[in-house]
Amino acid sequence: MATDQNGYLLARASDEVERLGFWAQVWEPETEAMIDQIPVQTGWQCIDLGCGPRGILGPLARRVGPTGTVIGLDTNPTLLAAASEFAKANGYANVSLTAGDAYATGLPRSNFDLVHARFVLTPLGREEALLKEMLELARPGGIIALQESDSSSYVSYPPQPAWDRLKELTVAAFARGGGDYDTGRRLYGILRRAGLEKIHVRAAVLALPNGDPFRRWPLQSVEALQTRMIEWGLTTEAELESLLAAGKEIADNDGIFLLSFMVVQAWGQKPKP
Repeated sequence: MATDQNGYLLARASDEVERLGFWAQVWEPETEAMIDQIPVQTGWQCIDLGCGPRGILGPLARRVGPTGTVIGLDTNPTLLAAASEFAKANGYANVSLTAGDAYATGLPRSNFDLVHARFVLTPLGREEALLKEMLELARPGGIIALQESDSSSYVSYPPQPAWDRLKELTVAAFARGGGDYDTGRRLYGILRRAGLEKIHVRAAVLALPNGDPFRRWPLQSVEALQTRMIEWGLTTEAELESLLAAGKEIADNDGIFLLSFMVVQAWGQKPKP
């Protein structure tokens, strides 16, 4: 993920390593499904842009095998150090980490079989610049893959006004920061405009039963964004305190059904000459 200097909204969060690592683990089964459909092959050269402390390094490392290579790129040295520890702890000798900007990596052109980014456009936007860099990194015939959020499924039932307000504030904060919480629904069009071929799209939503720790994901997001939300005049400290307290009660209430945000996955092939 990009650092605060590049506008990444959650860079100030003190628990960023733990939170991003947990989120990567939660969504890993859906990532496995996506890369099996691509499908990623033994010996491929892959790069995960904005990998954070874990990204999709594990699933890629297991697919490409010892003859393949997986590069994780991030601008945040703390997240890169965590990713390095994750790779070592799991014996992923085919994973290497490098510092760099996802929008201007400085890496060799036409070099990768798969170029991937997840939750980069949602907070940062600038899709044309990111797709340009991804296309230049991919070899002709290589795969460009993106995973981004969509708020359509972010609901509670019975409806809870505090939950809806938490969603409203989060979507507004991402927009104020230059991103788009609903980038997922636009991915198909983004890839088409970039000139990719053989585009595929799938979507995933998590049903969150009572006791699932991911029921607290909206609270984690708002807690990480609260300083910005107040600075930008989107809410007040008093309202946030009330909302977070109500949100915790909702997350712990086994009589309330919760769904996660949607993750839309889209991938396509860079045209061959």
